Amino acid sequence: MRSTEEKRHQVETGISEVSSPKELLPMEKLEHLLESGEVARFHTCGGVKPQSVAEHSWGVATILLHIHECNENTEVLALLEAALLHDCAELVTGDVPFPIKKADPVLKAQLLGHEVQWEKQHDAHSQLLRHEEELLHIADCLDGMWYCCQRRRCGELQAEIPYGRWREYLLKSGLLEGRPNALQVFDYLTGRMNDAVRR
Repeated sequence: MRSTEEKRHQVETGISEVSSPKELLPMEKLEHLLESGEVARFHTCGGVKPQSVAEHSWGVATILLHIHECNENTEVLALLEAALLHDCAELVTGDVPFPIKKADPVLKAQLLGHEVQWEKQHDAHSQLLRHEEELLHIADCLDGMWYCCQRRRCGELQAEIPYGRWREYLLKSGLLEGRPNALQVFDYLTGRMNDAVRR
């Protein structure tokens, strides 16, 4: 029987000292990865229908295929794998909203540590080059914008708030510079939200 301390450790990290994920059978690891797709996003945005991690990951992968520049030294298969699995550790951490991670760097670092450890123990950790990480990050933001556009078109006014955060972040980050495909999607989503607001 596990002690209270062992149970607390598993709740906080998703890792059991008694039964480490390293000891899991391949099908148990797969089960955890598939379950991670059911985690809800936008759970702190009142008035916005939650999006599942599975929906989001598919959107990120699809956008990556579009914004990837053929002249970049990029391994597309590795990018797609990273897109599909980049939020899988949220099965144990939940989807912590961007504003609190931005406001609390210590919390952000702790979450990242737990997520990387969980990913490695589930054979789901991706090693990307810096420009590949940037592409993944751009696609992550663009999918958030896309989802907000869709929800705003359904009359969910609060979707404008997270949309605006992602849009402002991409504009200020400089990540879109020299990436015409990504900029094209960004401009399209800007117009799409403007149309949704005018409806």
